[in-house]
Amino acid sequence: MTSLFPIVDDQRLKKIVPCYMETFADFMSEFLTKTTSTNPKMTELFSLLLANLLIPYLTYRPKARLYVLSDLGPVFEQLQKDLLIAALSNHYQLEFVEDEVAADLVLSNMPTQHAKALQVRSTINTRDIRLIRQALAKRTT
Repeated sequence: MTSLFPIVDDQRLKKIVPCYMETFADFMSEFLTKTTSTNPKMTELFSLLLANLLIPYLTYRPKARLYVLSDLGPVFEQLQKDLLIAALSNHYQLEFVEDEVAADLVLSNMPTQHAKALQVRSTINTRDIRLIRQALAKRTT
């Protein structure tokens, strides 16, 4: 089992799912006070692996509903969605909605007057991802 521990990056998890890690830290502090362990860090990492089996930490990611508005057709829309999933799915639970009103953020490759809209390139790049992250962060604060 100890060969699995390097895949658990608890510092990264504290950044991307702080609520989950706070709950887990409370659990571990109580657990370690009631039990004795020769190696508390290994016990903590092992418990984190077990806890992730029961309640995946990815369920603690904030939800983001996106609407992709494009005049380039369904193939480019799917390309944009795939790029968004690749770039944002570690930090957000993405849901692509079919209605601008239901969306938290409207992504368009055309200029639009929608209040929650953000204009992106046809092929989303790192600049667009940074702007999307900033817009989603403002939405959650």
